[in-house]
Amino acid sequence: MNFKIDLTPKQQNLLTEINYPVLDKEYSKDEIKNCVNYIAEHCMSLSSKNNILKNEIQKFDELMGILVKNEK
Repeated sequence: MNFKIDLTPKQQNLLTEINYPVLDKEYSKDEIKNCVNYIAEHCMSLSSKNNILKNEIQKFDELMGILVKNEK
C-alpha cells in the first residue's frame, strides 16, 4: 500500500494533522500496523469530555478501516 497513491487527499491530511509521515513509498504490513497503532494512541490520548474522543474516533474511522484491511 502506498499512502500517496492509495489514500485520498483527505485521508492523507488526517495523517499529516497528527504528524504521521505520508511518503510516496510502498508501506509494509508492519509499517501499516504501526500507523494503525499511532492513530489509536493519538485518539486515546484525548479527553472523553465534551465528546472530543468520540469525534476524533469518528474522524479516523474510515481511514482506520482501510489501513486494517491492508495490514493483513
